[in-house]
Amino acid sequence: MSLVYFFFFKQKTAYEIYQCDWSSDVCSSDLLARAATLAGPHRENSDVWRYLWDGHVAAHGYNPFAHPPNDKALDTIRDGLIYTRLNPAYNDLHTVYGPVATAVFALATIAPTGGDETIRIIMTLGDVVTIVLVVLLLRQLQLPEAWALVYALNPLLIDAFAGRGQMDGLLLPWLVLIPYFVATRRSTAEGAAVAAAMMVKIVAIVIVPVVMVACWRSRRGGLWHCVAGWLAVALPASIPLLLAGPHVADGLQGYAAMWRTNAPLFPLVERLAGLRAATAIAVIGVVGTALLAAWQARDGRQLGIGLAMVFTAVLLLGPAVFPWYVTWILPFLPLLFAAAATRPLAWGTIAWSGAVLLWYLRFLVYAPLDVPHW
Repeated sequence: MSLVYFFFFKQKTAYEIYQCDWSSDVCSSDLLARAATLAGPHRENSDVWRYLWDGHVAAHGYNPFAHPPNDKALDTIRDGLIYTRLNPAYNDLHTVYGPVATAVFALATIAPTGGDETIRIIMTLGDVVTIVLVVLLLRQLQLPEAWALVYALNPLLIDAFAGRGQMDGLLLPWLVLIPYFVATRRSTAEGAAVAAAMMVKIVAIVIVPVVMVACWRSRRGGLWHCVAGWLAVALPASIPLLLAGPHVADGLQGYAAMWRTNAPLFPLVERLAGLRAATAIAVIGVVGTALLAAWQARDGRQLGIGLAMVFTAVLLLGPAVFPWYVTWILPFLPLLFAAAATRPLAWGTIAWSGAVLLWYLRFLVYAPLDVPHW
């Protein structure tokens, strides 16, 4: 499916895609594919059960940022339906998901449908909302709206959200809203959007300097409006983090120490020069990319390209690249295609979004087969 997607766009000219009828079977196939995946069998995904556990804890009045799953304080609410499906290797880790995401997880646990089905539906809805927002962004930037198909038809999205229910489906709408609010000169809303993105997934903190500079350049007094919007969302959403006390960073520290998977450069540098050198190179690379993106972010179009550049740097230099992480870049593909200078990055991202699915082959390689993990 990834190859079909790649060659479909490779053979299409911008004019041909622009002429695509959104009511046709071809252009509505993205929604049909998502619906079919939701209705079909699902692979077991321990991440989904951790989402539900964190929501279960929050719904019962406990703070998931202060209590890992195996904390004795949670004995009274520990049930067999969710807890037994958690990955036991991570039951001593505090949650790494943001307060906004945790609130959505809590709603999922009390929904009538319940279970992992609800999470997959929510994340798919977030994916569909992102499609709509990409169309609105392209319309505002006076670019062909049908280029939203470059995002909508990507198979990685269907696998990540309808198939696996990864929580990044909550993140993408906020990422698209950021350049949209810059394009519409709504600095306060832009600050609120970047704060909401951070409170969904902390990785969004890397785009804060880019967004703030874009606010400053967008209109007079834009920076102060942006900061006000950021504070209006970030301060109340941070209350559970503040109440967790010194344990609030334990989950992220555990993540940084344990997860090493599919990274392009980090493990190589770590092996040759050590962990500190690998970390320093990653930080310098990401910060440098963010500063470059901030310098060029003069409007909504340039800001979207800048966000894609920053997330690309995070994935290239970070210690872990799970397939669904690449979805952070996909909403900005139409903007990357619109500029000749960034078109190679767009094609590279499309190829990456297909190749990264090979990561799942690692689950077919186990010790009984006497073959090492890839």
